[in-house]
Amino acid sequence: IADNDARSLFALFIQPGFEGCGLGSELLNRAVNWLFDSGVGTIWLTTGRTTRAAEFYRRHGWIETGVAPNDQLRFELRKPTHECEP
Repeated sequence: IADNDARSLFALFIQPGFEGCGLGSELLNRAVNWLFDSGVGTIWLTTGRTTRAAEFYRRHGWIETGVAPNDQLRFELRKPTHECEP
């Protein structure tokens, strides 16, 4: 679930048995691109400290920025900029 109003990724799940097929990466890329195409410059999410998801997001370039009030890790991802863009 990508939430444009909150500028966040709320949930991303793959049905058990389909892990490792690239589906999570594809869903993540689509959600991220949709948020960035909507004009959002920085997006965020939270996930548990010891989850496989935390490492998944790190591998996809998300940066850990702290701990949310619910004691979950907070990650952020900034829209890439190009030298030709203002």
